Amino acid sequence: MAGVGLGSVFIALTYAGAIWILRRYDDSTDWVPVDLPDPDPLPFPAPTGLAERGNHALILQSVAACAAILVFGLLLVLCAERIADQSGLGTGFIGVTLLAGATSLPELTTSITAVRIGAYTMAISNIFGSNLIMLVLVFPADVLFRSGPILQNTSQTVSMALSFGIAVTAIYLIGLIVRRKPKWGPIGLDSILVLIVFIGSLLAYYYVR
Repeated sequence: MAGVGLGSVFIALTYAGAIWILRRYDDSTDWVPVDLPDPDPLPFPAPTGLAERGNHALILQSVAACAAILVFGLLLVLCAERIADQSGLGTGFIGVTLLAGATSLPELTTSITAVRIGAYTMAISNIFGSNLIMLVLVFPADVLFRSGPILQNTSQTVSMALSFGIAVTAIYLIGLIVRRKPKWGPIGLDSILVLIVFIGSLLAYYYVR
């Protein structure tokens, strides 16, 4: 389809359908976080001074922040590619480890902040929502890739990353569905299993690099 793979088109259509479903049933879900600790004594919103600024200034600052992320994101990719070449680890391994970890730092900070102020549903939504958006970026990447469907030109590392991603998502889906699940200390069994899968994935990526 004009050089774009059917898989990329399916991902884009699935994303649009997921957004429609989320918008339609957002207020009708019966899922709520349980066994919650007391949030840190932080005022809401946090004392950043943003509440005293107008919408025009906030919009300009948001645009500036987005532009900075875009510029440094390009620089990050160039640096990651150089590291992959000089270290001999390969772009696939560096992409699913170093680059993926670096680009996930914004989600880490926002999720930690949301948990600290007691917005637990927002923290979980941010994590899964970020993963959803990352997947739909396959479509514009496929449009810009002119050598055929991009998913057919990936390495074995990418295929393994997709498999491990599905496994991790399945574990957390079970954790969301099953209300009563065992814990190991303060950590749920699903999080422990995900950590084990993550460590195993790093070893697998290094082995097939």
